[in-house]
Amino acid sequence: MRILAALGAVAALSAGVGCDRASTAPTGPSAPPGRQSTFLRFTSDPGDWVGQGRSRTVLPDPTARFGGDMWNDNNQLSFFVLTSGPGARDWGLLMQAPRGERLTPGVYRNARRIPAIGSNDPQLSFYGEQRSCNESIGEFEVIEALYGPKPAGSGTSGTIERFHARFTQACDGSTALLRGEVFLTAIERGCKATGNCG
Repeated sequence: MRILAALGAVAALSAGVGCDRASTAPTGPSAPPGRQSTFLRFTSDPGDWVGQGRSRTVLPDPTARFGGDMWNDNNQLSFFVLTSGPGARDWGLLMQAPRGERLTPGVYRNARRIPAIGSNDPQLSFYGEQRSCNESIGEFEVIEALYGPKPAGSGTSGTIERFHARFTQACDGSTALLRGEVFLTAIERGCKATGNCG
């Protein structure tokens, strides 16, 4: 029964193309109650390659530094969490609207880590601890998106001032799903977080 339910969920992810602003949101962790602050959280089914069947919530603190940028006229969000301590424990998320569109509130279906050449599919890739999908299928909902101006002398198109999204991803044909949620408020530019600003 569980396998049939997972197969149905993956099939549902494959239905539709691009952004549907009237559709229902992907299922995932719900936002914490009360005043929101920056967080990344996910739950994953047993057998999911990226999440390894675990659940996790990451909050900004001295051991977890959040950074990110907007690219290509605010078409693509690139976000990561740098963590301290031994081993590879960093996490990252890339979300991109269909070509030529800005990443705005709405549901984006048929999202892939690497969209087919010439397609207008959105892009989604959640990865961490040196694990990522080779290929993936998923969907995401942008609930809120507020971007700042392009920083002077930067190749980016803007800063991430306030961003809230939920996402679902399945790796490499697996029926195991990873469901996540991210809420970002005025996070550092990517280069500031890594110390690589020129």
